[in-house]
Amino acid sequence: MGRWRNGIRARLKISWEQSLGGSIPPLPTNYNMNKKQLDLIVMAGCIVLAVCLSLRYELPGLAVIVFYLLLPAIYLCIRERKNYKKLTIATLLFGISGIGVLDFIQEINNTWTSLPSRLVFPQKIFGLTPIDYAIFYFVWIFFICAFYEHFLDDEKKQKISNHLAYALVPFVLAFAVVITLFVFNPKFLAMPYAYLVVAFTGMFPAIAYMCFMKPRLIAKTAKLGAFFFVLFLACELTSLKTNLWSFPGQYIGLVTLFGLTFPIEEFIFWICLGAPSVIAYYEFSIDDGK
Repeated sequence: MGRWRNGIRARLKISWEQSLGGSIPPLPTNYNMNKKQLDLIVMAGCIVLAVCLSLRYELPGLAVIVFYLLLPAIYLCIRERKNYKKLTIATLLFGISGIGVLDFIQEINNTWTSLPSRLVFPQKIFGLTPIDYAIFYFVWIFFICAFYEHFLDDEKKQKISNHLAYALVPFVLAFAVVITLFVFNPKFLAMPYAYLVVAFTGMFPAIAYMCFMKPRLIAKTAKLGAFFFVLFLACELTSLKTNLWSFPGQYIGLVTLFGLTFPIEEFIFWICLGAPSVIAYYEFSIDDGK
């Protein structure tokens, strides 16, 4: 009986191959590449959806975060398991630093502002950073690192880098100094061209590390930067168009696109260098530096 069944199967296979004009084609070897291409198309679709919804409904701050950053990040996590230990450490470390150092100083110097009516949670941390902004920093960091892991990083080494302990020192020190100055005399945090000073000081070590110590990272971060350049520029323009935020501070220059004006510091340090800088710090302090 077994031989009879095997004979029928063999004849069916030969008949099927003949009907196709040859042998059965193997599965494509570039399946993973095609899968990632599909995911990248979905990422582009998320940007288009976020732009349309922002312009059509004038979304509040938290909704902008959800559609531009959170939903794409959730999709990538569903599509492929991530190293959540690394992502969590990066999100907390860089997110808290962003809130307690970057945003506190910018809020004191009135670098950027949003109308409370456009925020879901306008209540402010230490009277400075709106809760919507704080959520933004955490989701922003998480999405950048998840995107990097999904599309560009091989993640061969699962363990946390030994450099994390060394990286904690400057982050904690900067956070402690800013909070101490704010508590005792906030005037010490007031400065001209605050956006330029703080952003350059924070990003220069990351860019220098990548260019001089790990030049192999430049190609990967350039690809990452290209995607986030489009995403952040779209978010910037739609947010300005709908009056979600504005820039009443002091800047070295202004950029005007499609009739919308914003600081050149915003263009350089957030739109162009924001994501690459995050990944440079991520590779040095948390990942394997490769």
